[in-house]
Amino acid sequence: MKNLIFVEPNGTFGVVGMNSANQDEKMYMCIVKLKDYERTGLNPDKIEALQYAHEDAIEEIKALRLENEKLIKIVEGVK
Repeated sequence: MKNLIFVEPNGTFGVVGMNSANQDEKMYMCIVKLKDYERTGLNPDKIEALQYAHEDAIEEIKALRLENEKLIKIVEGVK
């Protein structure tokens, strides 16, 4: 999902593309996104922890695949 919020280097932020003509629509989309986020029951720390756990799991899967390929070659060499 595309970010609806922009953050300037000085810390100010706003809604991407929002102006007086489309303010209601953009605010509605931000509220929908916030609603979806809150429905997960996760806080930012938990989301960050899940991201790291996911990255670790991917690395573990890669290592297991390599080990599996080595074992297959050993078994094929025995036949």
